[in-house]
This record gives sequence, C-alpha cells and structure tokens, in this order.
Amino acid sequence: MEHIERESMEFDVVIVGAGPA
Repeated sequence: MEHIERESMEFDVVIVGAGPA
C-alpha cells in the first residue's frame, strides 16, 4: 500500500469489489 494515494479511487473499487478482507 505505497501507491494508494495514486490509485486511491481504483484501489477503493478493488477493495469494495473484493469485500472486507
């Protein structure tokens, strides 16, 4: 989680799609 600020939106979508892991 080092490039989260860069892909914050894309990362959020992936996390939400995968669910609360």
